[in-house]
Amino acid sequence: MTKRAAMRLKISMAIVLSAVLVSCSAESPDTASTASQKPPAKSGNAETPTPGSDRSDASDPSGPASSTWSPASSPAPSASNAGKENTTNSEHNDPSDAVEASKLEPSPPKAGSSKEAAFNFKSPSLANIKLGDTDDVIIKKYGLPVESYPLPGDEGTIDIWEYDGLSIGLDETSAVVYIEVNADKAKTGILGLKLGMEGSDAAKLLGIPVDGMSNVLTAKVTGGWVKLDLDPDTRAVLTIRLLSLDE
Repeated sequence: MTKRAAMRLKISMAIVLSAVLVSCSAESPDTASTASQKPPAKSGNAETPTPGSDRSDASDPSGPASSTWSPASSPAPSASNAGKENTTNSEHNDPSDAVEASKLEPSPPKAGSSKEAAFNFKSPSLANIKLGDTDDVIIKKYGLPVESYPLPGDEGTIDIWEYDGLSIGLDETSAVVYIEVNADKAKTGILGLKLGMEGSDAAKLLGIPVDGMSNVLTAKVTGGWVKLDLDPDTRAVLTIRLLSLDE
């Protein structure tokens, strides 16, 4: 009985030893190495490498880094920059934005806003209007008349244009042949000359000889005459006229 028991014990130990050896040999070094190097499963939040980032060998820090990725085309401009570019291009390239020069006539000045200058016998003017000026010149300076009417004369009919304190006569060719300042609202345009001043002082400014007995002082100028009408009592200037030789 003792020999059989010992034999059974040896057989049992041999079986156990064989099972242990088989179990150890079933797991090879390659399998264990592969299992240890198996990358962990990616989570849903793992970041995906973006183009342009540097790539390097994870297992070899000394390995060369890959070249930086560059996009094939430039990025689209932002909405604000695109708007600015469109505005700039439209300002410089769109011919429809060119503003046409205004053709409107300048606002006519008031009858009393003319500049003054010394009276010139060779190129006489009154209220900044000269003999021979056209109706267009008058309209540019004074606008349309307040009133107009025909005035028959020995040499023909002239059209009288009335403004505040100013009367202008035009012949059949629309040329100025008569100018009269008869109220303070209209300036004479002659330096120092105004209505109501002493007749003798006004005559000196115009180069007119003074006649103490006459109420009308006249002098000949290029293309016509200049006249002063004086108050018989005070000898003050009532009207100043510039008229052509035919009037």
